[in-house]
Amino acid sequence: MMSNSEFVFMMGMSADDREGAQELFGLSDDQQGFLHRAEPGHGLMRAGKTIIPLDATISKNTNLYRVATTKLDEVAQVQKAEQEEARAQSAQNVIPLQKTA
Repeated sequence: MMSNSEFVFMMGMSADDREGAQELFGLSDDQQGFLHRAEPGHGLMRAGKTIIPLDATISKNTNLYRVATTKLDEVAQVQKAEQEEARAQSAQNVIPLQKTA
């Protein structure tokens, strides 16, 4: 299936996967090394027979980052912060009852 794909994004691959990609797509040693050293959000894109470096980093303070990230610890932190903010907001909206004489 991968060999029939016109577009392939290669990011964050294990050593075995990099070797498989090298064989399947004809990656050079330099390209495989690039994948090995790539920072999060960076990798290679194959379009047809052309392979180019790719920078697909997404700003962390965007909704796109929140739905696209694979860093589950960050997702949990954001959800916890949102829940705490919602609790604080609802606590501010509570009107205290006044005692009547």
